[in-house]
Amino acid sequence: MTLLLLRVGPGMPDPPSAPTNTAPPAISGTTQVGETLTATNGFWTGSPTPTYSRQWKRDGAAISGATASTYLLVLADLAATITVTVTATNASGTVSATSAGVGPVTSAPAAATWNPADKAASVTLSGGDLVATSNLSGSYGSVRATKSITTGKAYFELTGTFATTFSYIYLGLATAAKSLTASGSTGAATVNIGNWSQVEINGSSQGFLNPFAAFISGDVICVALDLTNQKVWFRRSGNVWNAGGTADPAANVGGFDVSMLFTSAAAFPFVQCSNSSAVNNVQFNGGASAFSQTIPSGFVAWNSA
Repeated sequence: MTLLLLRVGPGMPDPPSAPTNTAPPAISGTTQVGETLTATNGFWTGSPTPTYSRQWKRDGAAISGATASTYLLVLADLAATITVTVTATNASGTVSATSAGVGPVTSAPAAATWNPADKAASVTLSGGDLVATSNLSGSYGSVRATKSITTGKAYFELTGTFATTFSYIYLGLATAAKSLTASGSTGAATVNIGNWSQVEINGSSQGFLNPFAAFISGDVICVALDLTNQKVWFRRSGNVWNAGGTADPAANVGGFDVSMLFTSAAAFPFVQCSNSSAVNNVQFNGGASAFSQTIPSGFVAWNSA
């Protein structure tokens, strides 16, 4: 008698089969110009295991060169619906599946600038309203930015071109109620660079930035505002935050309390200048161009807040 032995066990390959889509591809991300979308392949069966390719589409038409797992939305995508088609291929066949559409794609928010409708008459704006210039002959003149925030954590920079190291220039944040012509920091959280980098919160001195030194043209005031914890941090260019030590906005350590200002009021980037016959320029950057310093972890550019 002849015995036929059949070996059955792990490691036996599945019979060849073409790809089958069991769950379609999906897209995640914000549908706004300048944002990046991410696609999944979906779920597939098939033997051998398929390989995958992608094609992003705008209103059903393939977007040239858009074949990666991510896609950066551009101006041409405005008002369109975006999909992604994933093609699975193995030795037994090729099958495609398309995601649900996302959109319509919206425009990016306008970048914040100094506000030509919210400034003193003695302040002029240039450079696309990013540069505020004062020539005040002893009076005070201020300007607020176009964009305010009431929640979250945001960062911006102010770069100065100063007529003299003793110009009384307050740089920082203010409420909408802060006077554009009155002197001082009531209603504001600022660094007074005319007083050797004194930090003033709502009219009260909080000490000085480190290093304790006069400001010069080209210095950058970095401002990190955390409205979740109602604190603000300042630093001069790449130096330490606030008075130094362990102050760190990313860790919520050592910030100045601004709860008396912004618990129930919006916070605006702000500059106030005064110096007899002096001309001073302050440039605002909310993220429209590259920052000179690194945004603290957990914060976003002011324009994106």
